[in-house]
Amino acid sequence: MRKTILHRLRRGLAYAMRPWIRFELPGWERLCGPLGLAIRSSDLWSGLPPVIIRGKRHGYRMNLQLEDWGDRYTYFLGRYYDLETQVLLETVLRPGDTFIDIGANIGMLTLTAARRTGPSGRVLSFEPNPSVVQRLRKQAEINGLSNVTVFPIGLGDQNGELPFQMIQQSSGWSTFAARPEQAGLTYKTVQIPVRRADDVLPASIGPRVLVKIDAEGFECRVLRGMGKFLERRPAVITEVEPELLQNAGSSPDELHGLMTRQGYKAFGFDLERGGLKQSLRLRALPGIKDPPVFRNVVWLHPEGPGIPGAVL
Repeated sequence: MRKTILHRLRRGLAYAMRPWIRFELPGWERLCGPLGLAIRSSDLWSGLPPVIIRGKRHGYRMNLQLEDWGDRYTYFLGRYYDLETQVLLETVLRPGDTFIDIGANIGMLTLTAARRTGPSGRVLSFEPNPSVVQRLRKQAEINGLSNVTVFPIGLGDQNGELPFQMIQQSSGWSTFAARPEQAGLTYKTVQIPVRRADDVLPASIGPRVLVKIDAEGFECRVLRGMGKFLERRPAVITEVEPELLQNAGSSPDELHGLMTRQGYKAFGFDLERGGLKQSLRLRALPGIKDPPVFRNVVWLHPEGPGIPGAVL
């Protein structure tokens, strides 16, 4: 009983500070950090009902489960926590473009892309985790997004089935890679169908395409299965997490080699902050260091979509 009351008090304090966090006023990041509010403590939020909020950047409704780490941050911020990738999508995508969301999870970037590409564009969202595929579809349904198509499969370098490790505390950490188990997390492994992107992507995709791959270390396997599609020269966003890549038997060097052999150039990106505003900052990368300077990289080809400030 005492523990329950303490949990309610800690949650109540976090709720009280939500407007400060949502407006991203000075110090909001410290409030969300390990020494701040109880936002990081998953056990305080388990068993709570889902909540629906409207995203402050794209304006769509988002169905969130507060026991999930990523959903919880989205609830308090009013946006997906990965702001630099959202800003890049908002910079690159135009009405009528195609966005391919590989590792879509519950659709935070799918929603951003759907707003930017509009009814004349297309969003193809690939998500292997069966526990969130229905939530991804629900996001599109509650917002009336007819331009979003959900593929409930994983992408890799060969067709078949692979064991997929689901993590209850954060669906975004689930992976096909051999991720070592950590204390305090709940795991479940299931067999999931995997296909090569070259075998499943529609042939009718338009000329301007942006691809995002967030596969928790499986990025090289995904790219090896889409070599033919890369000949269309889409812009490609990947995470660069050396430990996760190693879990999947690859490395930042392999990732860099796969893309540069296709004629791509790497640009690290993050945000430059000025007061309450953020602008995209790009830096050309001759290689990818370990540890990388940038967690996110966008790969651009001279014959594909460009980004202001990226010199090819």
